[in-house]
Amino acid sequence: EDVLKRGATHRGIEIKVEKRLASCVEEVMSDGPVGCRAKRFRLVLMLRESGCPLNFFGPAGAPRASVREGKGILVVLGGVRDLTELEEVSVHEACQRLGIPQRLASLGHVPELTSKCIKIMEGAASVGFLHDALRACADANWRVRDPDALGQKRERRTPLHIVVELKELRLAEFVSRFEAAVLLVDVFRGSHHSNDDCCLSVLDCEGQALTVRNRDCQGVLRESEALVCLKAQLVRARPAKLGDVLSHE
Repeated sequence: EDVLKRGATHRGIEIKVEKRLASCVEEVMSDGPVGCRAKRFRLVLMLRESGCPLNFFGPAGAPRASVREGKGILVVLGGVRDLTELEEVSVHEACQRLGIPQRLASLGHVPELTSKCIKIMEGAASVGFLHDALRACADANWRVRDPDALGQKRERRTPLHIVVELKELRLAEFVSRFEAAVLLVDVFRGSHHSNDDCCLSVLDCEGQALTVRNRDCQGVLRESEALVCLKAQLVRARPAKLGDVLSHE
């Protein structure tokens, strides 16, 4: 090691200088050589519960032409853990050097799993809702939310009932599929918390319905555990129509 530090060369050895985090972040966000890099994105969104709310709604058949408007946007969020202060600073400094606007955006007032955040953003972009939500935030000057008010909202969340209709599958078939395990996680699990005020109803192609609550399935983060839970709940399935399910809950 000391020999290499003195600058000696050895056949078959390639000496690389470890890149700083800031350099790596800027490399991801830009094109071209160091010193004359061009920005790769037109906007950087930092997902925070206190950010400007991205409200995804619109009439049926929203124009898909707006999907293209979402391109050139980098969404920064934690994966498994939250971003460290150094990582946040590196993103901020890279935005300043490259001249990329950086904004705080929110997908809700409770923290969610990274996988759910990614699916929400992809889904909103695919139907043209993302562009409208970004434009609404821009019109509101990217107004952020009061952290104290967020705490109050978390304490009085409105109960949510999600209903999934299976057009071509029976319940017995659905509860053995990967999609069923993912659905349980999406409905009942957030980041470091469970959604106790949610319930999930599944209606199959033969008119059978199954309603599941968070207390019915405690271990769902692993696919195998989620599917075991669903299969155990099959004995509670009953004949029902959509109206019956909604009125019962």
